[in-house]
Amino acid sequence: MAKKLKTYVHVAERDDEGALTGRAGTFGLDDKLEPWAERAITNPDVWADGDEADDPAPDGSANTDSMPADAAPSKATRQRSGR
Repeated sequence: MAKKLKTYVHVAERDDEGALTGRAGTFGLDDKLEPWAERAITNPDVWADGDEADDPAPDGSANTDSMPADAAPSKATRQRSGR
């Protein structure tokens, strides 16, 4: 069964070092997710009931590009943490 989103997300793919690859997109409720986008979404709250991303980010951190704006750390927090 394909995974389904319950909200709209903006997804930006990152490589193993965390750098942006240049591939990004916005996906919503009825969209069929490409494999790279499904891997990049690490916020479990965006998946419809029973669906969850298979693989977390390689370093275990959240990919804040796929989080709703109110759930993502502030820019100041990211700067202090070096992100």
